[in-house]
Amino acid sequence: MIWLIWRQYRVAMGMGMVVLVALSLVFVMDAHALNAALQQHHFTQCFSPDALPCGIMIVPNTTWQWRTIAGMVLPLLPLVVGVFLGAPLLPREYDQHTHLFAWTQSMSPTRWLSVKLVMIGGATLIGFGLLSCVTTWWGFVQDNIAFSPWDTFTIRGSVPVATALLGLMVGVMIGTFIRRTLPSMALTLVLLLVIQAGISIGYPYLLPPSSQLDYYHQIQQQHLVGKFGDNSQDLIVSQQYAEPDGKIIDDMNAYCGIAPNTGAGEYDQKVKQCVNEHQVKPLVAYQRFDERFWPLQLVTTALLLGLTVLVTAMTYWQLRRRML
Repeated sequence: MIWLIWRQYRVAMGMGMVVLVALSLVFVMDAHALNAALQQHHFTQCFSPDALPCGIMIVPNTTWQWRTIAGMVLPLLPLVVGVFLGAPLLPREYDQHTHLFAWTQSMSPTRWLSVKLVMIGGATLIGFGLLSCVTTWWGFVQDNIAFSPWDTFTIRGSVPVATALLGLMVGVMIGTFIRRTLPSMALTLVLLLVIQAGISIGYPYLLPPSSQLDYYHQIQQQHLVGKFGDNSQDLIVSQQYAEPDGKIIDDMNAYCGIAPNTGAGEYDQKVKQCVNEHQVKPLVAYQRFDERFWPLQLVTTALLLGLTVLVTAMTYWQLRRRML
């Protein structure tokens, strides 16, 4: 059984190893470039795409470009796992009628599926775990210069590992229900895109955000300042405006008398004028980077793993139901 699984998935595992090495190399090179730049006196100039005068040895003009590409590719890998490994796992057996041979032997369908999931899921766990270790190490370096380190939330820590496992099991579950390869792959892609969008939008709300009246003034006065000048590295969850008596303004446009079709530049000017005239202050809800990044990682991971367990249970339930 193990040899057969290896024969079926050796190409996919080989391609996965190539991707793992390539992405890890990009992040290691970029971390080296960032470390070299941070040792310069004027390191902020080292990240201009036009010229890097810091004497970085490893392809200084292209490191940031490769980092950007890698950062775009990495969130797509759980989709690849779900669509090309998870979704066809059972439908391919039905299409080729190999399940009739495998399930008439001494091995039951549930045991057959369990062995496959242990091997494929284990390989997914190891691969994404190693890649996550590299991106997490790289993240500690780039946090020193990043205006928004929250942009890397879904590609480091435990979140990408949990997302990959969930993607795999969502594909397997859909394949178990539909039992046709191409429709299973298509539906898995759509569902995983929805899940990833939900994670990106919803994770800041998994823990109650902090709130601060007149937030930006506090930043300018360096009462909430972070590592990089006036940038506090906070994740802004929402922003409202409050009157001097503390009453929340529900509709800023109506309060300031701004027409809906006002241009962006004119709109900003009118809002600023309205804020100054009425002494309105912004009420900002935010997540502090130093305090909430890793707790949110743990909560998001727990949620994803909980969904993975639920999806796995539905998969086995449907498989046993088909056997009856």
